[in-house]
Amino acid sequence: MAQSNQALKVALAAVEQLPANLQRQLAEQVLSTVASDDLLIVRLQRLTQAEQSRLQTLMDKNNDGLLTRAERLELERLGKKADEIMLGNSKLLALATRPDLFDEDGSPIKERFRAALKSPIKKLNRKPKAGQR
Repeated sequence: MAQSNQALKVALAAVEQLPANLQRQLAEQVLSTVASDDLLIVRLQRLTQAEQSRLQTLMDKNNDGLLTRAERLELERLGKKADEIMLGNSKLLALATRPDLFDEDGSPIKERFRAALKSPIKKLNRKPKAGQR
C-alpha cells in the first residue's frame, strides 16, 4: 500500500511538470481507460483567463459609458465568442445527457425537443402534498 502511494506521488509530481494542454490530454486518456458506463465525461470550452478578464474590464467600462469605438468592437467580439461557447457547451451537455433528442449526425430533432420541453420535470426528493401522488 505504501509503495502504491509513493508511486502515485511520483506520477503526480511528473504530471505537474507537464504543460496544461498535456495535463488535460493525459487526464482524458486516463479517464477514458477507466471509464465505466455510469461515468460521463464532457469537455466544456470556456474563455481563457485573459479573455475573461478583458471582457469584464470592457463590460465595466461600457457600464460607465467610457468605451472607445475599438473597445466596443472588441466587446462585441468577445461577447459573441462567449455566446458561441455557451451555446456549444449547452449542445454538448444536451447530447451527452439526452442523446435521444439528436440524430446520428448530432443534429437536434426538433419534434423530440418540443415533446421533451412539454413533458413535466420530475421533482427529486420531494414528498407529494396531502392528497397527491
